[in-house]
Amino acid sequence: MTVRLVNPADDVEINGPEWIRPEWIGPEWIGQRGKKMPEQSLPDSFDVAAAAALLADVTAPWVRDLGLEVVSIGRTQSVFFLPFSDRLTRDAGMICGQAIVAAGDTAMIAAVTAAVGEYAPITTVDISSRFLRPLGSDGGDVTVDILKAGRRLVVGRISIADRASGKLAAELTSTYARL
Repeated sequence: MTVRLVNPADDVEINGPEWIRPEWIGPEWIGQRGKKMPEQSLPDSFDVAAAAALLADVTAPWVRDLGLEVVSIGRTQSVFFLPFSDRLTRDAGMICGQAIVAAGDTAMIAAVTAAVGEYAPITTVDISSRFLRPLGSDGGDVTVDILKAGRRLVVGRISIADRASGKLAAELTSTYARL
């Protein structure tokens, strides 16, 4: 199904996927295929509080134990914070890789919702991780970039930086299927 959007001033129309809402498309976007929508076009209703509430509602209890915090949410980029916790560490006092990947995977739930405009169940198709340095006692800043938001698949890149040093600690790439 597609949504027909018409700009009466220019008598121009475009067809877009059903998740595009007319109020998100300003006249400057009508007929300009292949260009990204501006960040400010995200509806005000899906803000940091709404993203945090979504994660609290749809994730498993052990995932909520990560303590992942939503810092900012946007159509193409969202930022989260993974706080340090003894429950997330391994013997050397660093946050373990399993917690890092779980945090990135969880952050994608809110980021995908922001990218497509509404919540719908998704499932991880593929996730690949590279660990570059330990994530220490100050926790990590998790940045999600949506690379492609298609009708069936959403592709993202997750960068996790050590909060103390600002250096990249892990990088993940992921693909999600929209159910």
